Amino acid sequence: MDNDRELFEEIVKLFQSDAPVQMQHIRQALVQGDSAAVHRGAYSIKGMAAIFSAERTVQVAARLQQLTALGALNPGALEAATELEVAMADLQAALLLYQW
Repeated sequence: MDNDRELFEEIVKLFQSDAPVQMQHIRQALVQGDSAAVHRGAYSIKGMAAIFSAERTVQVAARLQQLTALGALNPGALEAATELEVAMADLQAALLLYQW
């Protein structure tokens, strides 16, 4: 971000507004059995987390994406979604504590 604090803060705001929405879409899609929607949500979160080099979150989102790529939900997908929620909460907390 070329040491641009204003840009960083704007990206954090966008993440903080969009990430919870994406997680909610994933939760709803899991309940509805919609693996394609889970896949799209995991893809979106993976991209958002990558901006912050949040490797754990990126890896879990990639695993959830991979688990839903074939169009079926399995117990592993539910487990990965739960792990993704934890990783996202940790990332959100880290962003709040970040000191420029």
